[in-house]
Amino acid sequence: MFKVLAATVGLAFAATSALADVCSPDVTISYNITSLDYPVDNVIHFNISPCGAGRGGTLSFGTGSTGFGLWYGEPQTNLFLMGTAQDLPGDPEGQKHIVIFGSTGWAASAQDIAFGTLFPTFLEGQLIAALEDAATGNGSEASYQLIDDFWFNAALPGGVTFGPNDRFTAVAFSQGQVIGQGFAVQTPVSAIPEPATWAMLIAGFGMVGVAARRRFPAAQR
Repeated sequence: MFKVLAATVGLAFAATSALADVCSPDVTISYNITSLDYPVDNVIHFNISPCGAGRGGTLSFGTGSTGFGLWYGEPQTNLFLMGTAQDLPGDPEGQKHIVIFGSTGWAASAQDIAFGTLFPTFLEGQLIAALEDAATGNGSEASYQLIDDFWFNAALPGGVTFGPNDRFTAVAFSQGQVIGQGFAVQTPVSAIPEPATWAMLIAGFGMVGVAARRRFPAAQR
């Protein structure tokens, strides 16, 4: 299984030792893709942990990918992935789509539903452009803000996130087409990447900054 490491996002340690104990375990979440019909690019990972919430590093993977892993310095409780795909069957050449990796229950309710119906306050084309911009590693603040607004400001329907030991389903819009499935596993790790490794990760994957909102006060920067 191909392993990709990404820096911790949304990490906020409280002063109390009790919370520090909750936040301290080192874990790797492995995303095992059992099927994927089309390549997905510009994938951004969102997470909620006992210490806050955030987003981090961009990934791309094709149909040959069987899995990838993300390293964290704290346990994770809710997960969500979002990226882009293009040239689905029936598309004019170059047409792009938002892809959401969410819980299987949410995916069942999202099938054959238009993006604008599920997310009436967001334009799919603008969100695609923001993801592509963020994936460069040097995206504009406006792009990051739009991505964060989509995640944090009640845009997502209930049940879309999945846990670190749950199954997930990839749904491509504009019309809620299931294009893949998989499962996530959280496992403990024993070592923290060396500083040189962190520099490589930041340069290689274009890490985006921690996102914090009033909804998640534990994630204050």
